[in-house]
Amino acid sequence: MKEYRYDPFVTGVFVGIGLLLIWYFSSLAIEKKILPFYFDHIFRFITILGGAFVAFRFNSMLEGKRQERERERNKNSLLLDKIEHAIFKIHAYSRSGKKYLWSIKRDNQDIIRDKEASTEARELIYEIEVYKNIYFEEMPLDPSALYAELERLAGECDKHWMRVPKGENTDIQPKLDACKSVANEVQKLDALLAPVLEWCLKAADSYKEVKT
Repeated sequence: MKEYRYDPFVTGVFVGIGLLLIWYFSSLAIEKKILPFYFDHIFRFITILGGAFVAFRFNSMLEGKRQERERERNKNSLLLDKIEHAIFKIHAYSRSGKKYLWSIKRDNQDIIRDKEASTEARELIYEIEVYKNIYFEEMPLDPSALYAELERLAGECDKHWMRVPKGENTDIQPKLDACKSVANEVQKLDALLAPVLEWCLKAADSYKEVKT
């Protein structure tokens, strides 16, 4: 079906005026006996039929636009729901990633990590990728690169704790220095997530505007 190029209201006004003019001049012609009398019935029929067609066409255009607006609202309502879930997953990933980085400690001779937090972070980032692939292709998210960067930050945390002397009876200052360095790595994780989160929040705002 071809798209209707003209405003239905304007079309209806001009067609209506045109039909009235045709009826008026035909009445004059019949009255002056230029045309036979039965032409009056013909012109009346054409006028009524034309008016009915214009009214039908006008209502069809209005109904089509109403249905299009309704479909658009439903689509944006769905996208708003999905982007809000994606934002929730991003915050959950941030918490898991930070928990993972803060879990890295020196335990006497060994460096320990919370492997469950690492696994949870990896699962969450790939859940977010599902939303990107299905609904939000423009989301600035590369899950493999993001998780690889998390592991790189974890490696930096390892190095910070490796500088702490071994043994239980060590000075507290090296441990405090290691905690400060780990805090810097945690801030880098926030910086990595900031563009993704910003994009999602802007998308959510745009869907809210269309929905209302």
